[in-house]
Amino acid sequence: MFRCSQSPFRRVCIALNRSNVHFVDVRGCKILITGASSGIGRALAIELAERGATLAIAARGADRLAEVADRTGATVHPVDLSIRGEAARLAAEVGPVDILINNAGRRTRRSGRDHRGQRRGPRRI
Repeated sequence: MFRCSQSPFRRVCIALNRSNVHFVDVRGCKILITGASSGIGRALAIELAERGATLAIAARGADRLAEVADRTGATVHPVDLSIRGEAARLAAEVGPVDILINNAGRRTRRSGRDHRGQRRGPRRI
């Protein structure tokens, strides 16, 4: 769990404490959240469902997405947005929304080395 007192950004963290934040009224709003199976997307889905939003949640991981849907009552839309045409399919499947939270992402290699262990640098063209 993240603790404000341990953060180097303590003042900002305290300023953003949940009790100090004023939320938009989302009751009755239809919200599509991509990347909702974990992390920030999952947390947003839970919070917005508690605040009365109608949710459509999308992500690659159908099993984890179903767990979030069980908790939030959201409709589930397994999708890989890195595949051409999948965003259009998702939009047609979900229909019009009031709010889109585009949180889809994919982890990339953090190492400064390639798959052979060689240091990566700028490409020369």
